Amino acid sequence: MLNLDHHGSMGWLSGPLLASLLLATGCNNDTNSTPTPVAKADWHQSVAYEIFVRSFYDSDGDGTGDLAGVTAKLDYLSGLGVDALWLMPIQPSPTYHGYAVSDYTSINPDYGTLDDFKTLIAEAHKRHIKVIPDLVVNHTSEQHPWFQGMLAGDAAYQNFYRCGDTAIDGNWGEVAPGKYCYYSFGPQSGLPDLNYQEPAVRNEVLKVADFWLAAGVDGFRLDVAQDIGDGDDAYSVAWWQEFDTHVKLMKADAFVVGEVNYDSLDGNTNIAPFLAGMTSAFNFPLYNELVTAAAGLPKDLLALVNPTRERYAAVNPDYVDATVIGNHDRNRIASELNFIDSKIRRAVMLQMTLPGTPFIYYGDEIGMRGGHDLQADPHKREPFDWYAPGDGIGMTRMTQAVYGAEAKNLLPNDGISLEEQQGQPGSLYELYKQLIQIRKSNSILFTGQYQRVGTPAGSYGYQITAADADYNLLVVHNRLADQELALPITGATTELLGNTTYQDGDTLTIPAYGSVILRTKGQAAAVELGNIPDDAMDTSDVTLDIQVHVPSNTPDGAQLYMPNSDDGWDPTTITVDADTTLERVDASTFHIRVTRPRGTRLEYKFFRGGWDSSETDADGNWTGNRIFLFVDDSSQVDVNIQGWRDTNFKG
Repeated sequence: MLNLDHHGSMGWLSGPLLASLLLATGCNNDTNSTPTPVAKADWHQSVAYEIFVRSFYDSDGDGTGDLAGVTAKLDYLSGLGVDALWLMPIQPSPTYHGYAVSDYTSINPDYGTLDDFKTLIAEAHKRHIKVIPDLVVNHTSEQHPWFQGMLAGDAAYQNFYRCGDTAIDGNWGEVAPGKYCYYSFGPQSGLPDLNYQEPAVRNEVLKVADFWLAAGVDGFRLDVAQDIGDGDDAYSVAWWQEFDTHVKLMKADAFVVGEVNYDSLDGNTNIAPFLAGMTSAFNFPLYNELVTAAAGLPKDLLALVNPTRERYAAVNPDYVDATVIGNHDRNRIASELNFIDSKIRRAVMLQMTLPGTPFIYYGDEIGMRGGHDLQADPHKREPFDWYAPGDGIGMTRMTQAVYGAEAKNLLPNDGISLEEQQGQPGSLYELYKQLIQIRKSNSILFTGQYQRVGTPAGSYGYQITAADADYNLLVVHNRLADQELALPITGATTELLGNTTYQDGDTLTIPAYGSVILRTKGQAAAVELGNIPDDAMDTSDVTLDIQVHVPSNTPDGAQLYMPNSDDGWDPTTITVDADTTLERVDASTFHIRVTRPRGTRLEYKFFRGGWDSSETDADGNWTGNRIFLFVDDSSQVDVNIQGWRDTNFKG
């Protein structure tokens, strides 16, 4: 029998969710269970750090990063200034990255034991560092006992997954003769979707949360949070409200941050409803704008930031915005900006001077590279580079056998290591450390009111104020790559990056593509302000003309598709959207023209015949996404596809 009632009635909310809401409103008489809340500022004024444990630090010399290794480096993290850690999945998994969980309440033996994890939490808390693990509950591994029990006919698990007797589309894979199950990422992923219409599934997931909260975690990062409803966002939001209510009963100050994958310019309208069931969500629309602004386009970031803040606050007045310039799924920011130091620093300056809680991806503080030139996903997660030679005590090893690839960016004496940067004035690491210190010393950078102001032509300036603060900040970025800018000073002020004081009548010079942060007593800026420069970006349409060359093993009748970040990577869209369907030119060449507004940053990938066969690199690895920035009036790109990933691939 086909079980398709996944997006039907939400009558289930009258059960566990209603009970949870009753508890939340005071019907719980167990006064001994009331948790002690942590001050709101702990999360609203945090700087967080994402760690891939396997690639971070090896405590026992076996080449694999582990939990004890993270514990060993807590002083490093504290010294950098971070006070919250997001750990990528730490549970057992058949995949190197861990997003295919095979046991929700155990520790990956490569990483250590549950006692190791509890030690990490205890030592982190001594340093006032909070710990949130990844919670991957949209899907499981095919090796999970629930899935194996379902295959074995165990009645307890027959409704744990979305299964039936028909394959509706390419996302349904045959798991037994005449039995098909739904996979969000296609059956080749090996990640069958859990069925949240089944009460036992929801109860089990709440038990998983209880287990980790009892172990001492401070909250959770929710993987692909919008996919719980598989296209029905209202369903997803309702579930996360139930989840969040339950978690907050266990730990009132728990931080729940969602990966809600809407990254178009107006994606915040889709993200906002999720904040009814989360403390925070990653601001992917802002990520795209930060990258393009750092690349040199004249973006008015506050035109996105301020309406987003209003929209989020209307749903959850106590929300925390989570800002990123990178994570484990995206090209590292250094690669994204073509290794141009001034642009990398601009991205960091923007992230660290805009509101919200910034999340730093491990290694970005030293400019690690990864993901460029179609490098596969493992290259975005290469070992943290602790030492100048690219080797030494605690360095982890990236092997073909485990990662499916070997390190390409871990080069000796290239200036990209902690040893080469720590304590070196002017290094990227020292800039990160300084900006974090400035953030922590000026709380209005997290929650203050931001307003664009009239600074000299060629610059972008914003003033930050707060009603309860006796000072204001003025941040000015020089957008000119080859020209200094003069900023006339009208009162006593201090430039925080250079720790330099200025008086009325002085002139501050901003280097080409440089930035300044001025702190001034009172509410008025200590500079001569004028009209906001007329630097609105031309957003007229730009056309990208792509010639796609395919390998010889491409079937004669094959269709090619180009799903992308603009269409939400929707596997149903790629079969019907004429804008992303390629025309065959000859036996080895396809052609497509893509038109988008100037300034669009598009991530895309090519698929052959459907969602289950994507392009690969020459070694057969799943490639990273291609990226194109629409700037010039007309651009031509030649794409050479190396190979195809077919349905027998699992990863």
